[in-house]
Amino acid sequence: MTLDSGSITVREQPLTTNVTVVTRIGRTNAATLTINGGLMDVTQLLVGETPGAQYARSQGTVHLAGGTLSVAAELSIGTGLGCTGMVDVAGGQLLVANQQTNVMRIGDQGFGQMTVVNGSAHVGNVSVARHDSSRGLLVLQPGGLMTCSDDCSIGRFSGSTGLVFVAGGELAVTNHPIWVGREGRGQLVVSNGLVQAETLNVAVVPTNTAFGLLTVGGGTILVSSNFVLGDEALSVGQALVADGNLSITNGTGTAQLTINSGVFTLNGGELAADHLALENAAGRFVFNGGNLRSSGTTVSNGLPFVVGDGIKPATFHLNGGVHSFANGLVISSNATLSGCGVINGSIVNHGTLIPAADRSPRRRLARPVLTAAPRVLLSTARTATPTSSNTKNTLEAPDWLRAASANGTGGPLTLTDPTANRPRCGLSPARGVTPADPPMPTRLIVVRHAETVWNVEGRRQGHADSPLTSRGVAQAEAVARRLAELEASALLQQ
Repeated sequence: MTLDSGSITVREQPLTTNVTVVTRIGRTNAATLTINGGLMDVTQLLVGETPGAQYARSQGTVHLAGGTLSVAAELSIGTGLGCTGMVDVAGGQLLVANQQTNVMRIGDQGFGQMTVVNGSAHVGNVSVARHDSSRGLLVLQPGGLMTCSDDCSIGRFSGSTGLVFVAGGELAVTNHPIWVGREGRGQLVVSNGLVQAETLNVAVVPTNTAFGLLTVGGGTILVSSNFVLGDEALSVGQALVADGNLSITNGTGTAQLTINSGVFTLNGGELAADHLALENAAGRFVFNGGNLRSSGTTVSNGLPFVVGDGIKPATFHLNGGVHSFANGLVISSNATLSGCGVINGSIVNHGTLIPAADRSPRRRLARPVLTAAPRVLLSTARTATPTSSNTKNTLEAPDWLRAASANGTGGPLTLTDPTANRPRCGLSPARGVTPADPPMPTRLIVVRHAETVWNVEGRRQGHADSPLTSRGVAQAEAVARRLAELEASALLQQ
């Protein structure tokens, strides 16, 4: 059947939750509904449904190329056991009402697939693979938009298997959670486009039937509340970020990445969180490469927190706050620790430390504070068993921690804590860190005043203020340009 214009209405008048008017596409064999324009308004739509086991291979297909398909109650794709349902939104809009009692199912008991490209779907609660033995697939491609005004569950109940693949477009669940492996098996793969959710839960329901996998190979995921990986006892979750952006932040700075169990692997791309919590022995964070930004960190899972695999570039940037490592922090070769914040725990450094500096009035990040009662240990070697004394770590910071290079010998570099007077990074009064063994060099740049008229005349001028020559003006301007390129901690004038 094809609708090019006009309207088709198949529904109760008025609407009721006791649905008796049902539209079925592909009940006993194969059937297709194509909408190129106009309006089709139905109460309940079943795509790929069977009246009995003898019709278990029925197939239903809906092509939406334009116009509007409005479903007032339930949309089920792949309704019957063994049946197949497919919905393609290649234009126009799909509207599924959210009445709190109806759930859109992509893979109800059979196999269901929905593709959104160059069109939009606005739905309520959706399950991608809902019941035992069901399989569901949701694909978003460039130009496609899908909004959910309620939960989005991938692998809803035990025995279900669901996959959401975002290759472009946008999936927005802005005020509700996305469940990846809620009680069944679920996967969310993002290679392009945008995904937004209030909460992202990956295998967090305490049941041994749940498995969740998140893979980010590109695009952007924005989580405004919490990202939770795994349950503390039974469920198994995994997350992999190879490229793209995963942001777990909000305006109040209360969003948190919590790893209860399973493995979160960062191989590349960008990961940002208001707080990172890794407090259970069953949870691991494997930081091989890429960039991690955190405003607060708590690691007490029995393992040191290791930045980088020693091969790929990796950066751990502190956006202020307190960062606690019960078993220490290790900066590997080709890895960098940067930014500003309070660090509680020992540090073994084989890479580069770049504390923040006040570069301009717009960026007033003060010096970072490295603390560990009573001291912090920094190894200046790039490897655990160095064979050369020529290895260097570059430390860039304002006055109290400024060095062009520090030669590594494999021995510990002890930073003591003699003062605690000025607040740093907007935190509680910070502790200054003064090098004790060996002393760090301070770079001192001395600039003589530019050429004056009395210099040319060979006269001693002392404190007299002789005007600059044209050459002196050029010299002063050249010095100003050069000093503007430096990050000076202090400027003294004679």
